[in-house]
Amino acid sequence: MRGISSRKLRLFLWVGVMASAMTLASEWILGAGKKAAADSALVGLFTTAADRSYDQIAMAGILGVVGAALTVLGYYAIYKMIRPMEEKTSKWFVAGLFGCTAWGSSLHISVAASDMAYKWLSENNAKEAVGLTGSFAHYMVMLSFVLFAVSFGIVLVLQIVSFLKGSTPYASVAAVYNAAVGAAAALLISLLPLGDEFSAGLVLSCISIGNLWTFAMLLLRMPDYLGRKSRLPGASELNDIRRR
Repeated sequence: MRGISSRKLRLFLWVGVMASAMTLASEWILGAGKKAAADSALVGLFTTAADRSYDQIAMAGILGVVGAALTVLGYYAIYKMIRPMEEKTSKWFVAGLFGCTAWGSSLHISVAASDMAYKWLSENNAKEAVGLTGSFAHYMVMLSFVLFAVSFGIVLVLQIVSFLKGSTPYASVAAVYNAAVGAAAALLISLLPLGDEFSAGLVLSCISIGNLWTFAMLLLRMPDYLGRKSRLPGASELNDIRRR
């Protein structure tokens, strides 16, 4: 398999940064707001839609779907770094990416649809708004979320293990440049007394924040020798670099 040029590697990581910003904007539009009382945290997320216009919800859905698909290109750069040293691992990594593409986009569509449904029902049948939206959310949103979580979990674990093993051009410490670290930081910040609306936005967008952390740090901490090469090093060359 042909390698990838250092220039394309940077390009894919930059696409990942921009895509993460798109999904972050989408989730912030839908999630940062006042929640009404609901039987579950899942349904409570959609009650913020009452303060959004239909155009805002639609735009958030579009940003989320496009951003989720493009985010995979950022992870494709990580796959190309893992591939020379971890052939079997990289196949599972790609399988996880396919799942992230399908179910990440599906998740954003179903969340936007739930928000749209809640807003319409709250304006026309307020008594049934929470109950009907909850029924839809528990079947459609939860299915997409579980399948996305499994797919993303595979990608995340394989990324961390590969970096820790030194199977990429980065030092092993770069294993901390992963979405779990960024998401955990966002969730910890959400516990601070910064206001309910701000905290709600952080919670809903924590994975996007984690992705943004991943791609931004991989760009900022890219090894100097990669910038001097036209292509990423192969397995034998990478081993030689490790022994120096």
